[in-house]
Amino acid sequence: MKRLFVIIVVLFLSIESFAQSPQILIPFRVATKWGYSDTLGKIKIPAKYDTVYFFDYNTVYKGDHVIAIVKFNGKPTAITEKGVVIVPPKYDFIKVMQQSAEITFFVSNKGKFGVYRKGKELFPPIYDYMDVTSYGHFKVHKDNKWGLINDAGKIVIPIAYDDLREKNVIKPDIVNWEAIEWGKEGKLITVNTNLQFESSSPGGPADLQEIPGYLTPEELNKAGDAAKKEFNLDSLRLNDYSGIVFKGKQQGILLPLEAKKVYLFSKPYTIHSIKYFHSYERGYLKKNSAAYITTVIDGKYGMINEKDEIVLPFVYDNIQEKEGFYLLKRNGKVGFFIWNGLYPDIQPIFDEYVRKYEIPVNYNWNFILFEIVKQGKPGFVGENGISYFKD
Repeated sequence: MKRLFVIIVVLFLSIESFAQSPQILIPFRVATKWGYSDTLGKIKIPAKYDTVYFFDYNTVYKGDHVIAIVKFNGKPTAITEKGVVIVPPKYDFIKVMQQSAEITFFVSNKGKFGVYRKGKELFPPIYDYMDVTSYGHFKVHKDNKWGLINDAGKIVIPIAYDDLREKNVIKPDIVNWEAIEWGKEGKLITVNTNLQFESSSPGGPADLQEIPGYLTPEELNKAGDAAKKEFNLDSLRLNDYSGIVFKGKQQGILLPLEAKKVYLFSKPYTIHSIKYFHSYERGYLKKNSAAYITTVIDGKYGMINEKDEIVLPFVYDNIQEKEGFYLLKRNGKVGFFIWNGLYPDIQPIFDEYVRKYEIPVNYNWNFILFEIVKQGKPGFVGENGISYFKD
């Protein structure tokens, strides 16, 4: 039996812009300060910030720059990948907002809100509450009254009403608002948005890829029964596309989709888990193995493939499968093995694993970054094994 899997590929405009944007930058810690390096660990922005965050490669500034919010002397500031300051560190809060083709920032001081754009305040943080409308205007609240500011920073509806409601759209760039004063009939106010809209092209038809060799539970059970008879197995335990088999003192695996169904191992391994690679996966992952098997021998964890070849040596206290990688543990330390990556395993020299990040490099590859703790201090290590910190 075969099943059709639908693979939908959506190419966002922001990702197209990303293809032209600068190289990936990684947060890099030097002692207690943070900067950024490239993926090889070469410093690109000096470590002078209290805190840094990842650059947003989906929000492109002035055509080819990307933005990160960092903290300098306790205040947030926005910088480009060149380290150029585009919002100064004088606000309590900064948030990036993509508005039409222009990057806009919400800014806040002492609980009041404003907007920063094109190197200056579109309007200062003096409002109690603010929201951006569907058409690029800012609905603001001050002294218990509502008003409207357009995308040029001009007040187009005075801040004098108990409520403002978007009534209807006359044309794509002209909107009727209902301005309400309690106890009076609503007043209709027409506002030109001055906003340029880009037509979005609908996504193309989804690509259909037929994945051969899907097994239903019934078919898997049937294949297990057949293998048990053919190879005179004592017992087996099935799981998805594979199974663990037992024959005398030997353990092995069942791969029902392979030409060779049963693989018995030469050593008395204890099998903990099997990761099976479908034939279509082996091509793009460049895998010569059909499966990776996490096993234990003499109290130590390691990994072999179906050919009884060692993938990871038997030196670990534990190997724990995570989403997209294996967490290696030894002597209270942690390391990493990315089963679908291009790089060798990262030895367990870190005190703690915190989380995994994926940074887009191109359409087919995300650079994997692990947040870790070493000697009580935070840091990052890349899938290439480079540590992005220096004490």
